[in-house]
Amino acid sequence: MSDTQLSWILPSLAIGARPTSPQDWARLARDVTCIIDLNDDHAEHRKAEKRGLKYLGLEVEDPTSTQAFLDAFPVVSEWIDEECMGGGRTFLHCTAGLSRSPTIAMAYLMTLGETKDSAKQLVLKAHQSSWTAGDLETLERSLELWKHQLLGEVSALKLSRCTLCERPIDTPTPYVRKVIVEVSDVLLGPVCSKCSARELSPVRAIALSPSEYYRTKRLKVNGSETSKPEAHAP
Repeated sequence: MSDTQLSWILPSLAIGARPTSPQDWARLARDVTCIIDLNDDHAEHRKAEKRGLKYLGLEVEDPTSTQAFLDAFPVVSEWIDEECMGGGRTFLHCTAGLSRSPTIAMAYLMTLGETKDSAKQLVLKAHQSSWTAGDLETLERSLELWKHQLLGEVSALKLSRCTLCERPIDTPTPYVRKVIVEVSDVLLGPVCSKCSARELSPVRAIALSPSEYYRTKRLKVNGSETSKPEAHAP
């Protein structure tokens, strides 16, 4: 394609086709901070770096198997999250923007709490050419298996205790968000619905994938409020 349009799924995430023209690259340099390329093209890597854009490449086979999708979903979701945390905007693309990138965008929305059906509708509305190519049965099956994988991670939190009030959490809400308690470092842990609904300083909630949430690791964050950036009008 000679004119890559950016379809904004979220203020921090756009999808589309592979950039090819000088106009495409000018638009990307203006509107995004990071490119995720599902072809892992070395020539594109060089072009991105030349324009000061962060480049992340992951070769996802085309046509794509269910396992290839399931391997890619958590990797790309974490990349998008990390860029968003830093205040950046990501452009996710495959070749034509019809199958791989829309499907992975749907999977990412599911990590943020959208159901499989609502994630599909959001992507289809923003990027109408989604799923006009590819094996629809494989695409559907990949998202269905991803849904069960996410729900399985949530069920592992049952009978845990709230990080803030220490009350037992019998049935945590699916896709619960990470809550950061800022002390000398960062404390991560599950929270009950009451605590997550309250505005407790210095507690800040940021939208990250469930897979990232469930890891018991320590992270450094800056002192400013984390928020999703405004999308630039193409």
